[in-house]
Amino acid sequence: MAVPVLTGTPSQAAFDAILRSLSEPGSIRQLPPSPSPEVPAYAMVALALGDIDLGVCVDDDPMHPVALMLRAATGMTITGRDNAQFVVCSNEAVPVGNLLTGTALAPEDAARLTIAVDDLDADGDGAVVLRGPGVPGERRLCVRGLDRKTLLSLGRTSGTFPAGIDTWLVTAEGRIAAIPRSTTVTQGEH
Repeated sequence: MAVPVLTGTPSQAAFDAILRSLSEPGSIRQLPPSPSPEVPAYAMVALALGDIDLGVCVDDDPMHPVALMLRAATGMTITGRDNAQFVVCSNEAVPVGNLLTGTALAPEDAARLTIAVDDLDADGDGAVVLRGPGVPGERRLCVRGLDRKTLLSLGRTSGTFPAGIDTWLVTAEGRIAAIPRSTTVTQGEH
């Protein structure tokens, strides 16, 4: 098996989508195509940003094929979710309350969370409202395939800023939206 890597234009496109989504919370971006069938879209954030100094956890399974691929591609150490700087969730078991949040003096020690979701839309039934830096006023985001309670626990409720968890929501087609630690997520009107 060849180790999948992001290089050249796909690497630049991945960084652009990931970082723009973080700087504009709730905006929906498009990741480039995966470099390999072994890299699902939900693993692209960890593949693009991971390195040898970080730990990764995929679905809390040390033998998960995506965890093994990320270790081979980036040098990240496979670890438990309580110690991981990258937590990747392909299923509905999202452990928001059990992740590293960093501290005011070391916010970089916080986990980066990626969650596979069914769909993302700028509005729709069940949309949440995002407010905070990078959001002009407020932005609505509809997320399908993620428990509402988990969705509402992201952003500022994940830690006391500047600590907290930065989260990316990713569809199978590579559509991506971020909810950074500086964002407030509230329930939208039904």
